[in-house]
Amino acid sequence: MHSDNPTFSDQRLWAYLDGEAGADERAAIEAAAADDAALATRLAEMRILKDEVLAGAPKPPADFADQVVAVAEQNAAPILYLREAHRMLRRALIAAAILAAVGLGLLAARMVPDLFESAPIQASEPDPWRLGR
Repeated sequence: MHSDNPTFSDQRLWAYLDGEAGADERAAIEAAAADDAALATRLAEMRILKDEVLAGAPKPPADFADQVVAVAEQNAAPILYLREAHRMLRRALIAAAILAAVGLGLLAARMVPDLFESAPIQASEPDPWRLGR
């Protein structure tokens, strides 16, 4: 932080130079710079520094957006492949679980045949599944 004018911090002055300061802040800085030569010099030095930095910044090529999209599409392909592989694996595991359950059920039916056989219900016994009759 610059100590010549404690009223305006570097952050506030940079916001002013970047056009991010509100109308009241801009008016206050401009009024103070008109009355304070040190503040006006400080603003001028900061503006020169900003212009030098911006002048030295590399300019992106005209097709920069197209290059970004192309790289994103190249990198997205393996992700989509992995998602599809995950879906296929999940389906295969579900199918394997279903087959295992059916197989165990059939094996249990062969090992314990009496478990699945029931005695016929006698006519004299009430049918427990018929309600209200």
